[in-house]
Amino acid sequence: MMCEKEMADAYITDMVADVTECREDYSGRGKIFIWHCLLASFQQVYSVCAYVLIVILHTRSYVYTHILVFVYS
Repeated sequence: MMCEKEMADAYITDMVADVTECREDYSGRGKIFIWHCLLASFQQVYSVCAYVLIVILHTRSYVYTHILVFVYS
């Protein structure tokens, strides 16, 4: 379980770094680029929520995890 928690923490850290880098790349270029960064951050948050749900289900049931992976892929 600790290994899965470390993987989730690393994934969230990468997500924050990606959003920060996106914001720095598009700073000063207009509102459309700000919306692009917001959309990217929402997609990353959705991915993190799906990943955390998969980790939780994996500890509960092997079958449910594979059903969830199939649905999200």
